[in-house]
Amino acid sequence: MVDADAVRDYLDSALSGESFFIDNVIAQKAGKRTLLTIALDSFSPLTLDEIARASRIVDGILEDSDVVGAQPYTLEVTSRGVEAGLIKPHHFIQSISRLVKITTLTGEELTVRIQDANQDALTTDDDDVIEYHDIRSAMVQIEFNRKSEDED
Repeated sequence: MVDADAVRDYLDSALSGESFFIDNVIAQKAGKRTLLTIALDSFSPLTLDEIARASRIVDGILEDSDVVGAQPYTLEVTSRGVEAGLIKPHHFIQSISRLVKITTLTGEELTVRIQDANQDALTTDDDDVIEYHDIRSAMVQIEFNRKSEDED
């Protein structure tokens, strides 16, 4: 089976000059093949065109290397996705204006809208400041019928 850590290490160095980077690599058996899923991240939201470009780049890099070996595999390149949770400061920065459910280290659960964020903390729409080291978990909440700021 393909070694996901080896693929990640190889791609991390090969993609060092790109605007995106590897968030996660998962290798799982799918019949006689391996499904190799590469989740990308960036400091700005990835567009579909950027993911398509990244997919071509990653495919070329892997085809020109022996990091996956001779075994057949299917490559899937995707963004890290909204279900991945907010972990790093740039995830919170990308989520400015989004509704987020936060669980603090003390177990308190908050649902807040991020008004601002930097490398150390976020500010809610109520002007409360929450430092990242006080957060156990944070997930973007999907809003299907959110009014735009012009409609408020």
